[in-house]
Amino acid sequence: SMDIQLQQLILLPSKLLGIGGRIPPLVVIDGLNECMDENKQVRILQLISNAVSIQGFPFYFLIASRSKRHISTEFQQEYISKLFHPISLANIVNTDHNIRLVLESGFLEILEHARHQDSMHDIARPWPSQDIIKELVTRASGQFIYAITVLKYVDDPDSRPADQLTTVL
Repeated sequence: SMDIQLQQLILLPSKLLGIGGRIPPLVVIDGLNECMDENKQVRILQLISNAVSIQGFPFYFLIASRSKRHISTEFQQEYISKLFHPISLANIVNTDHNIRLVLESGFLEILEHARHQDSMHDIARPWPSQDIIKELVTRASGQFIYAITVLKYVDDPDSRPADQLTTVL
């Protein structure tokens, strides 16, 4: 079970190794929302919060996740809200501006890259339009990974970038 795994794979070895000290090590859980079962996502949060609440727990946790209702609801529960401090990347100043810069720069590289020279020579400039950039920035919701994934998909060497972008849109 997950609670036994937490005990045997994380807590017990950390005690045996004497992990801890002034600045505890950081455990990163990235993409909690990508765990297939919503109940398991909530259970993971419960297990971590139970462990963290133990005096002398030797780790800090950074839990990254898209904002899903069941995850947000769990973080609002009294037992967990005292232990964790949420940070929303969507509200950080200049995030949209920086995502726009990433997209504009990435699309320019795609447009000018030699591998796309034949398929992009007839595309009207600027490409893509500012309206499309604005739409993609909105869809990113403050998440750089969305912008990077779009750029990687559009830059597929075996496809026409304009067609790939149309598929994304």
